[in-house]
Amino acid sequence: MLRLVFAIGHNLRKLWWRVSRRRTLGVRVMLHKDRKLLVVRHRYGGPLMLPGGGVDRAETMWAAARRELTEETGILDCGPLHLAGVYLHLAHGRPDYVVLFTGELPDVLPEFPPTTLSEVESVHVATADAKDETLSPATRRRIAELLDGAPASEWW
Repeated sequence: MLRLVFAIGHNLRKLWWRVSRRRTLGVRVMLHKDRKLLVVRHRYGGPLMLPGGGVDRAETMWAAARRELTEETGILDCGPLHLAGVYLHLAHGRPDYVVLFTGELPDVLPEFPPTTLSEVESVHVATADAKDETLSPATRRRIAELLDGAPASEWW
């Protein structure tokens, strides 16, 4: 039932994006180490993806990346984050700019039981494989570019 509520809410949010046509700015964080990658599954469904979300007003992209990482995974400190790229995502009828940060995956992840109203259903450490169909297409593209040496794209 809760998954249905989140799915309906997510679809209403996509409809609002299409009507308002506002530009948005978001962040994603790619923590990896030894071909292992931190990913999350959202309650509204879909494939596993990198943690991240929107940048709030009067918030830096760096602060947003750390906040989203903590909110979605429980990780309070992962060491330094590095700016890896800025991408354009033209989904759901609106332009969304995505700033990607990379960092080192901690050896031990904190216990993270999502709350009832948490957007994230679960946190996973997956093998960083650009051909893994359980990962979102954007996550697979970032693995190919940043870990496998594929040419970089400007598109999320």
